[in-house]
Amino acid sequence: MAPRFKIGDRVRDNDTSRIAFIEQLPDASSFKRLMLRAAHGSEVWPGRIGALDPAPLDEEAPQ
Repeated sequence: MAPRFKIGDRVRDNDTSRIAFIEQLPDASSFKRLMLRAAHGSEVWPGRIGALDPAPLDEEAPQ
C-alpha cells in the first residue's frame, strides 16, 4: 500500500534522486499538479506520486 503524503512532507523523489518537500498535491477537480520544493534551496519542480518515498530527517540527498 502506497504511503499517503501531505503538504510539507519530506520525501525522496526517485525520478531525480533528490530530497524535497511537497509544495502542492494533485487535485483532479482543479487540475493541480504535484509540485516539489528542494530541501536545500528554492528550486520547485513537478513530480509523480509513484516516484516518491518518505525521507527521514537524517537522510541526505546523494551528491
